Amino acid sequence: ANVPFNNSGSVNIQSGTLTLQGGGAATSSGSFTVASGSTLNLSSGTYNLLAGSGVNGLGNFSVGGGTVNENGTFNVGGTLTFSGGTANFLGSYTISGNTVNISGGTANFMPGGTIAPGVLNVTGGILGASNGVLNVSGPMTWSSSTIQGNSTINALGGLTLSGAGNMSLEGTCTLNNTATANWSGGNLLLYGAAVFSNAPSGTFNVTFNNAQILLESGSPLFANAGQFNVSVGGGNTAYLSVPLNNSGSVSNQSGTLSLSGGGTATSSGSFTVAGGSTLNLSGGTYSLLAGSSVNGAGNFSASGATVNENGTFNVGGTTTVSSGTLNFNPGSTPTPAAFTLSGGTLGASNGVL
Repeated sequence: ANVPFNNSGSVNIQSGTLTLQGGGAATSSGSFTVASGSTLNLSSGTYNLLAGSGVNGLGNFSVGGGTVNENGTFNVGGTLTFSGGTANFLGSYTISGNTVNISGGTANFMPGGTIAPGVLNVTGGILGASNGVLNVSGPMTWSSSTIQGNSTINALGGLTLSGAGNMSLEGTCTLNNTATANWSGGNLLLYGAAVFSNAPSGTFNVTFNNAQILLESGSPLFANAGQFNVSVGGGNTAYLSVPLNNSGSVSNQSGTLSLSGGGTATSSGSFTVAGGSTLNLSGGTYSLLAGSSVNGAGNFSASGATVNENGTFNVGGTTTVSSGTLNFNPGSTPTPAAFTLSGGTLGASNGVL
């Protein structure tokens, strides 16, 4: 339908797809019921689904353009697809166990409802998460798109980051990986007070050259409490310009991990550098607290950062200071196998080096 569609009665979509293109409204008595296998598609115009209205059923719902303001009850059990336009979920919505696909446009989930998809694919457009907590029970994929808002998104069933474009995490959003995250392409951009969190149960695998987690504005953070694995291949590099707080394990398995944003390693935080690989601290200030450790057969480089080492330091390759400062503070136990000081400052107040 290309004309505005105002509904104060009942619309039953029993099979096929009903596409509305002209905008309209659903009053407090208006309802849409979408049967299993059928689809309600809002493709252009402005739709105001008022408080008291309802969109329900076991079928599918899609927004391809225009603006949809959902202020009523929304409980559709099929696949939700957002490919264009803007969808604002403002009322009492329940999204539980569904597949949610966002490939374009904007889907905003505001306070008042619950979103807990079984599958979440964010491959374009914008996911606006302001409902508090968004739990994804199954797999989540993210590429070439933006996640913004003030909520915590828990990726409970695995996370795949891929593609050639940028993935932006904005606002005060926290994206929390609790399972296995595999990052194979695209840059990760952090803004504002956003946090990318790898939970104690999480494993985060970086597997491609020139992987970059970039600080774009504000004071975002990468917080690792689980297992962070870097395997980008000999001669290749992964970069983090956001602060890295590590209370878990960072394992540099191949290539170089270059950190330029500063950060902290707590008493439980460890860095393991495999033979032939390098941990390079190139900017910022790093506090490696008592109980933390930097170990392995690989190399360590301070090339612009200020590093305050208060824990265990036992690197079997070459430790190089070319610029910046490396301080071995009282209480630290440094036992580097080989040491090169070509610039910068070495502070040794631990007693024995």
